[in-house]
Amino acid sequence: MQPTFIPWLGWFDIADQSDTVVILDDVSFSKQSWQQRNRIRTPSGLEYLTLPVSTSGLVGQLISEAKISDKQKLMKIMKTIKQNYIKTEFFELYYESFCEKLIECSGENRLVDINVGIINWFFDCLNLNKKILLSSDLKVPGKKTERVVNICQKVGASSYLTPHGSLDYLYKDRSMFVDINLPVEIHNYQHPVYNQYFSPFISHASTLDLLMNEGVRSIDVIRSGRSKSHELI
Repeated sequence: MQPTFIPWLGWFDIADQSDTVVILDDVSFSKQSWQQRNRIRTPSGLEYLTLPVSTSGLVGQLISEAKISDKQKLMKIMKTIKQNYIKTEFFELYYESFCEKLIECSGENRLVDINVGIINWFFDCLNLNKKILLSSDLKVPGKKTERVVNICQKVGASSYLTPHGSLDYLYKDRSMFVDINLPVEIHNYQHPVYNQYFSPFISHASTLDLLMNEGVRSIDVIRSGRSKSHELI
């Protein structure tokens, strides 16, 4: 999966079902994508928190190459989180450590450091002991499906669980997985309803929203949305 900024619940449900999570950090950075932003719940609905990334003259840069352009915006992000979650049940449990992790991981201004650092912070909060590998460290050749197959072989995968958004292109290239006898499962997830400070409940906020409202119950909430994966092969 790509290194999403403060990912949604489904991201962590995939990670929860996996022994190894491969972060695709050496693919093209997409401006205004989930790579640099996500949403929190506010009184007026869902609001984006966006990491400012330098893009001028950097067409085609990889996620691993992307740099934060204005670290002062991190302070704004933390302030916005505080304003909207200070009255939630578990604000005191998570807010300070989240801010510490955000600042710690921004030392070299690299987007991937921030995103992976925050993902690991979520893993700790959710008590998920998962192994993360960066695709840039694996140095596996190929493009698109060919590269996915090569990554799976590199890490010794016995099966491959992938987000639903990958279905179309994987289906076209399913023979590549058949050739190496690798089962492919498409993640199937129904967003659960949980206690949210503002009403009515709005789904698809960042997992940070879940933590602030449900605390230690969060991993059970995430798992409650899980349905049986669809088998591609």
